[in-house]
Amino acid sequence: MFQLGSITKQITAAVILKLQEQRKLSVNDRISKYFPSYPKGDSITIRQLLSHTSGIYNYTENGQWMQQEVTTPHNRAAMIATFSDKPLKFSPGTDMSYSNSNYMLLGYIIEDVTKMPYYRGCS
Repeated sequence: MFQLGSITKQITAAVILKLQEQRKLSVNDRISKYFPSYPKGDSITIRQLLSHTSGIYNYTENGQWMQQEVTTPHNRAAMIATFSDKPLKFSPGTDMSYSNSNYMLLGYIIEDVTKMPYYRGCS
């Protein structure tokens, strides 16, 4: 198994846009539709995840986690827990900050919508 890094982001974005084209989701959907208990999920859209304007904490900025946990498989709940309890860096849509967490959530949305696994690496 190889970590592919950010090359998967283009694939993830293309799949999201294809699902929108098929009317299975909208980039204007709030993430609370897919993650009902996500903090401030009513104020964050799929579009903001795609464009890194959600304000969601980037889990790869956690040096300890990256040193000790990055190579360990985590289930969805455990993975989301690594960043969902962190405060937003800014109000969604008001700024831009690269966040691998955004694309982790997009991968889970793809799984929910397609009912198929979407394998992804840690970044």
